[in-house]
Amino acid sequence: MTLEELWSSLLVLVAAVFVWQYLEIRKVRNALKNISGPTPASFLTGSIPQLFSRESTNFQRHLAFDYAPVAKLYSMFGRPMLYISDPKALHTIVIKDEPSFLEPDSFIAMNHLLFGRGLLATLGDTHRKQRKLLNPAFSINHMRHIIPIFYNVVYKLRDGIKKQISREAEEINMLDWMGRTALELIGQGGLGYSFDPLIEDALSEYGQAIKTLMPNLIKIPTTRLMAPYLIRAGPASFRRFILNLVPNSDVQRVKHIVDTMDSQSRAIFEKKKAVFLQGEEAILQQMGEGKDIISILMRANASTSEADKLSEDEIIAQMSTFVFAATDTTSNTLARILHILAERPDVQDKLRAEVLDAHAGELLSYDELDKLSLLDGVCRETLRLDPPIPVPSRVANRDTIIPLAEPLVGIDGSLIREIPIVKGTEVMIGILGWNASKELWGEDAHEWKPERWLTPLPGKVTKSSIPGVYANSMTFVGGKRACIGFKFSEMEMSNISQMFAREGTSFQRHLAFEYPPVAKLYNILGRPMLYVSDPKALHTILIKDEPSFPGLDISFNYLMFGRGLLATLGDTHRKQRKLLNPAFSINHMRHIIPIFYNVVHKLRDGVKKQVTGGTEAIDMLDWMSRAALELIGQGGLGYSFDPLIEDAPNEYGQVMKTLVPNLIKVSVVRFMIPYLIRLGPARFRRFIVDLVPNDNVQSIKRTVDIMDSQAHALFEKKKAALLHGEEAILQQIGGGKDIMSILMRANASTSEADGLSDEEIIAQMSTLVFAATDTTSNTLARILHILAERPDVQDKLRAEVLDAHAGESLSYDELDQLPLLDSVCRETLRLDAPLQYPLRVANRDTVLPLSEPIVGVDGSLISEIPIVKGTEIIMGVLGCNASKKLWGEDAHEWKPERWLAPLPETITKANIPGVYANLMTFIGGKKACIGFKFSEMEMKVVLSVLLSNFTFEPTDKPIVWNAGGLRYPTVGTVSNKPQMPLKVRLYEGVKASW
Repeated sequence: MTLEELWSSLLVLVAAVFVWQYLEIRKVRNALKNISGPTPASFLTGSIPQLFSRESTNFQRHLAFDYAPVAKLYSMFGRPMLYISDPKALHTIVIKDEPSFLEPDSFIAMNHLLFGRGLLATLGDTHRKQRKLLNPAFSINHMRHIIPIFYNVVYKLRDGIKKQISREAEEINMLDWMGRTALELIGQGGLGYSFDPLIEDALSEYGQAIKTLMPNLIKIPTTRLMAPYLIRAGPASFRRFILNLVPNSDVQRVKHIVDTMDSQSRAIFEKKKAVFLQGEEAILQQMGEGKDIISILMRANASTSEADKLSEDEIIAQMSTFVFAATDTTSNTLARILHILAERPDVQDKLRAEVLDAHAGELLSYDELDKLSLLDGVCRETLRLDPPIPVPSRVANRDTIIPLAEPLVGIDGSLIREIPIVKGTEVMIGILGWNASKELWGEDAHEWKPERWLTPLPGKVTKSSIPGVYANSMTFVGGKRACIGFKFSEMEMSNISQMFAREGTSFQRHLAFEYPPVAKLYNILGRPMLYVSDPKALHTILIKDEPSFPGLDISFNYLMFGRGLLATLGDTHRKQRKLLNPAFSINHMRHIIPIFYNVVHKLRDGVKKQVTGGTEAIDMLDWMSRAALELIGQGGLGYSFDPLIEDAPNEYGQVMKTLVPNLIKVSVVRFMIPYLIRLGPARFRRFIVDLVPNDNVQSIKRTVDIMDSQAHALFEKKKAALLHGEEAILQQIGGGKDIMSILMRANASTSEADGLSDEEIIAQMSTLVFAATDTTSNTLARILHILAERPDVQDKLRAEVLDAHAGESLSYDELDQLPLLDSVCRETLRLDAPLQYPLRVANRDTVLPLSEPIVGVDGSLISEIPIVKGTEIIMGVLGCNASKKLWGEDAHEWKPERWLAPLPETITKANIPGVYANLMTFIGGKKACIGFKFSEMEMKVVLSVLLSNFTFEPTDKPIVWNAGGLRYPTVGTVSNKPQMPLKVRLYEGVKASW
């Protein structure tokens, strides 16, 4: 090839690259053309200098305060990008659709060049592997061990400053002291190494280098964008040769800083490795006695499997990463707090009084420190308005959609409810835009007011389902890429409120997906409890050692339903279950299916009346609740609550729908029930409850009254029919095949010793209605919601039920042979179990064996867990049902097709103690859900009939699934009213016949 041909080829290549980039940019510009934003600095650099220069603070505040929750910015060469602080959009980006939004190549590559292949420079399985080994070192338990190390360092800081000021006030560079202190804190607490004695003015080379890293990085924002190309430019030695030639002092300073960090980290690692070879006694002689983060990581790494091990370079990379991440961020935030306190002497005096009164300048424990309310408020408020990393970013790796919590007004005046995202679009996470939103935090949102944390936060903040891991803010981001150093900061004295709160879904998933199969939580007053999803441990709890793990105090169920199946233990429970078992057998299900079809055909006719004019938005949760109540009414009680063909809501059904949401609101009160139930006779307890000035408590009381009165009335009617003989029974609804008729007949013919009292039978009625209404209706609503969002699966399922004529009337066995229908039910019950966290409490000291060892806080392997009498255990239904180790990498995805092929052997051989489909959804053992088959067949009949007659689509209203004892849907996060509107229309195939 001649030189002329070579140049021509290069020109063609360059032109092709420019054309491709132009077309990519044009796609993004077209997708975002209706979104407004500030004018970029230039076409070449876009908004990059405005966002990341030394003078960018005003621009970032202008963006957050004047343009949020969504604004359009520009990267280099006019490529649009987004600034987003809308909570629903943020939840989609960092949690719901997290795999579609990764850190930019420039971020990952730059971190690789700066720190090595550590936590900030990895993605996917490598990142998960590193994080899994590091998690124990950042647990609450480890924080308790490390507090004395922190105090030791800060005492030296105190002495060092004292030397400078003697008796007179002196002007001191406190940022320098904070930088040195933060370095020493991460040195001793993170690396088990001392960088700086602090009591002398002895500046560490490492400390000086770290302090200048961020200012120098800010000076080269455009160069940072070239990192992805540089890192691919041959081996490390060639890249260094290239960097040495760059005639830029800032680049050279950054290179020097990286060299310093790397050499220090390697030297520390080699020393630690040598100590480890000498054994445990030598480790205990080291600074921090082996409790530092890297020591724990090295022990965990040594004891883990070969596949999960980190290389030495990866461990060294963590050291460099931690030193950077924990030095500048911490020192700058501390300096900012001191600056504010210097300008606000009133707050400084109050804070000093608080810490002096608590003797916090001496040595307090983690828990004692965490109780200092103003100290906590000052830290939270500063981090709210001055996040260390103001605008982290993500890049879409596929075309997708970002939904918004509230509509946005476009440039053309139209309302935008969702934003189309083209692959390659960069999204800036608007931390300050969320943290200081006046709409959420109030008119004083831009002001520094630590006292706001001393009272409950505004409802708009607490109910917004923001995905951040810290203090209802986005300061440390959220999801799988949240700052690992702060992911436990909000677990203070009690995790229990997070677990049972309406907004607890993110926490529950975080617990189930991010932690080992055993995790420690804290109940009220700091009492430890366990979250367990390990199959062998669950088998021990539910079957092998079941007598040692009864349910928690059953007083609450007793007050709610009477002495029924959910409120008894031991022989009484076994006696009740023995009489009820025949009514829930497969044989009885065969007899009861016609009753189900009769009810659901009325449901079909009722819905048809609402959609005859075309597509209608219908609250399908309301219909599912009414149908579920009528199904348990006719199939369980032989009684009709609701005609269904008319829009005639039943009082019983209405109060049942509000029961679970109201129970969630009084989660703390529920733990007082064991004490309340011992307060004298029932009438005295009622007098006490009548005095409680809480609408939710009074609403629950009213619900219980209605349930009880209905159950008593039904029982008296059925008892009268039984006295009239078999012919009278056959004239009743269900022809005497309902559960209660079978129970009452069995009870009449059993021995006196095995018989149930009238009150026990009535208690079963209230129990069955509660257990079979909300659970079934909410699961059916969840399936319809998913099918509305997945029309491909909806169409396939409709084809299956139409082909089998399942919308008409099939037998139990015919219905049970529809594979996709079965799969849709199983997959939804796998990921959305009606009962989220069943509880047990140990009644004696015992031991829980584990299927596989877990890594302890100290890095050791734990193969069994000693359980002390009184320990509360949450059975991790979701943790087991969605374990990637058991179900595979797609375990967190809703994929009904997984049930159409044999399940993985990791599941079938795991010996999971659940009674249903290798799942923990309906628990297992002697306290397993007695009615799981009843519920499954209800769902199959309802879905068969509805899909044969209707199609379902989402509306423009956001459906939020709230946590609690049972998951339930609402429109948005503000209202707590259970509802789920869907667009419903008649299926084309049935229009002609209607």
